[in-house]
Amino acid sequence: MREFIIGPADEPDWAIDVSAFLSGMLARWPQGRVHEYADQGPQTHEVNVAFPDGEALSVWIMPPQAIHAETFDVRKLGEFIEWWVSHAPGFDPDLRIYDTTDFELSLPLSASTTAADVVRIFA
Repeated sequence: MREFIIGPADEPDWAIDVSAFLSGMLARWPQGRVHEYADQGPQTHEVNVAFPDGEALSVWIMPPQAIHAETFDVRKLGEFIEWWVSHAPGFDPDLRIYDTTDFELSLPLSASTTAADVVRIFA
């Protein structure tokens, strides 16, 4: 299982709208299941998406600005990132995705980031 953090480099003046994030994810991946955490660290919600090919993606929302994602398949991560950049509340300051095992391995995100960009960097 690989783990990734998606978030801004510095403190932005925007925050993730948790309700909009959850409804957007479930609209994109209706097979997703949401778990709400009560007072368990920085994450508030987890979304688990099981794909027809047997792969899975887990995403934790860590308000106000970060997301933690886990998957075995970086293509699923790429799909998620391509969706997220079309819903992200902002790109200032620099929004990036980091591999938690090697923070030197990262990708700056923009509205034009594609799933293929994510796969190219993290495969």
